[in-house]
Amino acid sequence: LMQGVFVSVSATTNGGLDITGESLVPYAKDYFVQTIVMFLIVLGSIGFPVLLELKAYIKNRVTNFRFSLFTKITTTT
Repeated sequence: LMQGVFVSVSATTNGGLDITGESLVPYAKDYFVQTIVMFLIVLGSIGFPVLLELKAYIKNRVTNFRFSLFTKITTTT
């Protein structure tokens, strides 16, 4: 269980941390875990400010909503 926690933290922060010395080798055939790790890497690299703006846009909380320049650049690159 603890190894899974460290893998998820490492994936979210893009830190490349590996305290076990095996990295994702134990999950070589587990495509579910690999998919989750890929998803966490993408979300972590996008960043929380962009995710918060996307959440506000999806929930339609602000009328005449406009994305910030930071969000535009981050999502296009």
